[in-house]
Amino acid sequence: MADAGRTAEWVAAHGKAVYGFCLRLTGSRTEADDLYQETFLKAHRLGDQIRDDLNPCSFLLSLAAGLWQNESRKRRRRERLAPQTSLDDDSRFPRDEPRDPLTPDAAAERRELEQTVAALIAELDGALRVPVLLRYMRDMPLGEIAAVCHLPEGTVKSRLHKARGILKKKLEAMGYAP
Repeated sequence: MADAGRTAEWVAAHGKAVYGFCLRLTGSRTEADDLYQETFLKAHRLGDQIRDDLNPCSFLLSLAAGLWQNESRKRRRRERLAPQTSLDDDSRFPRDEPRDPLTPDAAAERRELEQTVAALIAELDGALRVPVLLRYMRDMPLGEIAAVCHLPEGTVKSRLHKARGILKKKLEAMGYAP
């Protein structure tokens, strides 16, 4: 078990990245909060196994992805046994402010496209969603994604290719030009 100071250092250094990943992964602030807390709680418990010289951020993202996948499996199993309806969360994805000054029309179009892409990514199967989020949200190299997901690098490339194809087809069907 890690000492509280070390856990606090991880939260300070990597908390924002882990929370953003959790938010994109779950699509809900409430679920992201829970996943974020579970991630750092598990990291605290596994403290001695986390080596600061190797990239603790990747390890923390790996923990978050694993916890989310486990919870998703449990939720699907429960849903099959006893289907439930849930309230829709309006805070699905935060909007990033555009870096370049845009006209109001262009800014609105960009926001609409970002929201559409975020919604389409949220619809992807978890096996495809995690690599996409790590690659394009965290700008992580393929080797690191492979380590986080505990997959061969070729599998990560394949999943990214498949996810891009799915997203491209759906965007084209919605009228967005390639």
